[in-house]
Amino acid sequence: MTAEIVPGLRALGMNEYAASVYSTLVGLQKATARDIHEVSGVPPRGRIYEILNDLTRRGGFIAVEEGSPPPLTTCSTSTWSSTGSKKTTPAPSTRPARR
Repeated sequence: MTAEIVPGLRALGMNEYAASVYSTLVGLQKATARDIHEVSGVPPRGRIYEILNDLTRRGGFIAVEEGSPPPLTTCSTSTWSSTGSKKTTPAPSTRPARR
């Protein structure tokens, strides 16, 4: 996890969990929700999906790629820090299909 960016993310209005999840994804560069959960330590795992969906809806923070489970990446910080947010089309859900 890239813990040193958490205070800056908190200053942008993210709560502690969202900042931890996002900073973990920054450190991993590309990961699934499960990977982010395991590294970030944000409990419970279901909460990760809520946070990721919220960051995706906000726009400009997380990009969801095609795949199963869908890999997630961060958007460039210049994309959202210079404009405040970027409108993107959120994925229907980052939650993997149940078997």
